[in-house]
Amino acid sequence: AYEIRNCDWSSDVWSSDLAASPLAGWRMLPEGCRVMWLGHASVLVEMDGLRVLIDPVFWSSGGLMRRAVPAPLSVEALPEIDAVLLTHGHMDSASLKALDERFGDRLTWMVPRGLDTVLPPRATRVEALGWWEGLTLGAVRFTLVPAQHWHQRGPLDHNAALWGSWVIEGSRRIFNSGYTGYVDMYRLVRRVFGDFDLDRKSTRLNSSHSSVSRMPSSA
Repeated sequence: AYEIRNCDWSSDVWSSDLAASPLAGWRMLPEGCRVMWLGHASVLVEMDGLRVLIDPVFWSSGGLMRRAVPAPLSVEALPEIDAVLLTHGHMDSASLKALDERFGDRLTWMVPRGLDTVLPPRATRVEALGWWEGLTLGAVRFTLVPAQHWHQRGPLDHNAALWGSWVIEGSRRIFNSGYTGYVDMYRLVRRVFGDFDLDRKSTRLNSSHSSVSRMPSSA
């Protein structure tokens, strides 16, 4: 499943319309700011000539980390990517090896503080940020803001790295929550950044997960 839209919501293309060709739907939208949801928590964002992947997960078979529904695009089919943003460090949050094999040292990685230690060997352009810290690439500003989640990749690193949500600002303004429960801090995010053209929250409304990764039904 996938969904494609531009950032001002004036048009959208759903998977039922172009099920076999998500990139064709992507190209039908005007350039400037467009977004493709790739299932799971994975999102492709293009803004002002810059393309970024958020929490990109592409596994389709094998191993313990596996998507229930295949990604609409393979890593090989992706357009050229400038940067990868991670919201947290769980093992199912990014296909690190596949992205490294495809893009190598061409990528800029923006991650919560502490996650720089788990990135692929060729990840040489890395920015590990704390909450409310940001980085500008081209004409686009990326800021890590607080979220309610947790970190763990192994038995001995519980909460050894940070997690967060991302605010992306250029000609448009996007909020991407990543996996999170609702926190009052989001009211402060709204006061600091103002209204968003696109507000994307990863929700688990009927999940067995605890409230650290669930949104209320009104979110």
